[in-house]
Parts: sequence; C-alpha cells; structure tokens
Amino acid sequence: MWEDAAVFVPPDHVPTLTRALRRLMAEPALCARLSTLARTRALGFSPERLADAYLAVYARLDERSQRAATPQPQLARAT
Repeated sequence: MWEDAAVFVPPDHVPTLTRALRRLMAEPALCARLSTLARTRALGFSPERLADAYLAVYARLDERSQRAATPQPQLARAT
C-alpha cells in the first residue's frame, strides 16, 4: 500500500533508521517526492470515503444474507 510512498526500516533497528533519516535529510527531492505520494495516498482514506466503502461492504453482505435466507424452490425428484 505505501511501498513507493515511504521508507521502511525494521522495528527497533537504530542503525537502519539512522541511515534512512540521513538519506532523507541529504536528498530533499526524495523527501519531497515521498511526502507528496504519502499525502496523496492518505487523502484517499478520508472519513467520508471510508464510510462509503464500509456501507458498500455492508450492503453486499446484507444482499447475500437475504439471498441465503430466501427458501430455494425444491425440484421434484423422478421416481
């Protein structure tokens, strides 16, 4: 999700974090690019968009639930 919009470092690994922060300080263009990408990506997670996405999922689940609760016609067996 954030691959191209972030720098990842292993948790609790100070040397790698130090290198990553130094790189960002030394490369303002990289820092600006990551910042822009991250902000753009984060705006896609506004409360309104998340609410709309949840409502769409709930609506699909409700449709499935109602279909499952509707009795299916039984076919007559040939004897």
